[in-house]
Amino acid sequence: MIRRFVMRTTTAAVRQSPRRRLAETIGGGSGRKRARTAKYEYRLGCAWDGDTLLVSILNGDEVNVGIAFEADSYDNAFARALAISKDVADETGHLSDGVTVSLTEFGSLAEIGIDAD
Repeated sequence: MIRRFVMRTTTAAVRQSPRRRLAETIGGGSGRKRARTAKYEYRLGCAWDGDTLLVSILNGDEVNVGIAFEADSYDNAFARALAISKDVADETGHLSDGVTVSLTEFGSLAEIGIDAD
C-alpha cells in the first residue's frame, strides 16, 4: 500500500513576510566550546513610523532597564542597540554576567508597546 503525503500552503502563509531578527551576546564569559554565555536578555522590538524606525525594549520590567530610540534603518538600529545596551548593562552590573541583545522587527507600533496617537 502506498501512502501519499500532501502538503498545502495557504495564501495567508505565502503573503506573510518573515520578521527580521538579529541577536548578539555582549560581555559575560566563554562557556563550553568557547561560546559566549549570558545571564540576561534585552529583547528589543522595532516598527516603522513613516521613514523612522522606532525601537523599544520589550522586557524592560523583567531586567529593570529602559531603552528606546529612533533609527533610519534596521542595520543602524541594531548597531545602536548594541552600543546602548553595552552602556546600560555596564551601569546596571549586567555586563559582567553577559547580556544577549536581540532586535526583532514588528509590523506595527502597537506590537512593541508604543501608542501611535
